[in-house]
Amino acid sequence: MVALWLGPEANDSYAATELLCELAECNNSRTALAALINNRKRKRDWQALVDLFERDYWRRLWVVQEIFNARQVTVFCGNSAHSWDIYLQASKLLRACKVDLMRAFHLEKGRQALSLRSVTYVDCLVGFGPSTLQSLHSLHNAGSADLFSCLLLCADKLCRDPRDKLYALLGILPEKDQSQFQVNYKLDPRHVYTDIVDYLIAKTGSLDVICCASNPILTDNIHILPSWVPDWSNGSSWRKPLAWNFNRHFNASKDTKSSTYLSSRRRKLSITGIVLGTADYVGIGLEHAPSTSAYLMAFLQWYWVFTSYKSPLSDDDHESFCRTLSLNQFRYPSSTSVDVIGRTYQVFTRFLAQRYQAWKPDEILQRYIQATPEMSIDEMSQALENYFKTAMKGRKFVITTTGLFCLASDNTNANDIICVALGCSIPIILRQFGEEFKIVGDCFVDGYMYGRALDEERTGARERKEFILI
Repeated sequence: MVALWLGPEANDSYAATELLCELAECNNSRTALAALINNRKRKRDWQALVDLFERDYWRRLWVVQEIFNARQVTVFCGNSAHSWDIYLQASKLLRACKVDLMRAFHLEKGRQALSLRSVTYVDCLVGFGPSTLQSLHSLHNAGSADLFSCLLLCADKLCRDPRDKLYALLGILPEKDQSQFQVNYKLDPRHVYTDIVDYLIAKTGSLDVICCASNPILTDNIHILPSWVPDWSNGSSWRKPLAWNFNRHFNASKDTKSSTYLSSRRRKLSITGIVLGTADYVGIGLEHAPSTSAYLMAFLQWYWVFTSYKSPLSDDDHESFCRTLSLNQFRYPSSTSVDVIGRTYQVFTRFLAQRYQAWKPDEILQRYIQATPEMSIDEMSQALENYFKTAMKGRKFVITTTGLFCLASDNTNANDIICVALGCSIPIILRQFGEEFKIVGDCFVDGYMYGRALDEERTGARERKEFILI
């Protein structure tokens, strides 16, 4: 048996653990869950649960190996002791009733209650605490805990030695992955992190791992990494690939494999790509968006960029813009272009009008404020949280010189190159330095997420080009 110690009793943590047990006992009953969530007498207990989920313990990386290599786990907090299964079950139920939580902790004008760390109660309850291990637990039980998935799921977790971002995961990886790495603290982090990229590309033929790298010009590059090597040691200097946010499999390069090679003592990576265009119109970035207001203001600025692009704008243009805002995720099986435009603009205009009475929309947006809503307020709140915020965070709206609409990494500048690299499921952004390039990040390009660039290359409309990444 393994014992996990969350720490001493504090901030009504005993009440929090009792609430966890009650949640687990709801046994997927939506009625029982809703009653527990909406019980105003339990407000302090919910606040205590938020505090419990924000404890530093949940962010420790070595906890992962302790939990997944144990047959039985008991979690201690002060004088309380409960099975790890209770924590997992409660966390699973909280994630399933996010809409109810949003309604329960809703304040005036669409605002949400915030924790001591300025995180919304909802985000904390569905994304912190045991939830940080929920997805990894599912992968581990299914026998599909590959190295790349584990790195992504644990990238926000903390450890003292940056090399432990790999070494602390070896114990839960499949044998074939474990055998490729030896724990060696004589190697510097740059060597270890480059080994990860080298191995993943060689093993899978995919370049998706380089999409996690940020431009080192704009972040602290303390390990002197090439731009194409993610810095797993720092939670603010790596990015989850676009597809990861929605568990969606994009396929921009179809079935191609990367034709790469390392040179100059593994400082340079050669790749082949198809250029889609360069960034021309560039909106403001959303690197950190602590409030709904930041997203609403970004929408307004991006809408201004979009409407400044050309005149008049067609319905196809509006549909492409709306698809881009959610990475084309906010849609229904039978959605028409009118539905996509209408629902998207209604979500943003309703919250803008609610919060800012002095706001004066243009004629097009005014039409959607006055129209009969196609969704309830709860459905709009859910859409804003689950589709638009998830897509827009850490991004900026970009229009290329060729007229393509993109949601790009917030590091993107005008004149950056957007291309589809062979073996990469997501388009990437490159910045030129002389004859060489640095990777800025990945990019959603409307209409080019499922192989269109390869189709156009085969007809002669586009051509392949070699890039040396440094």
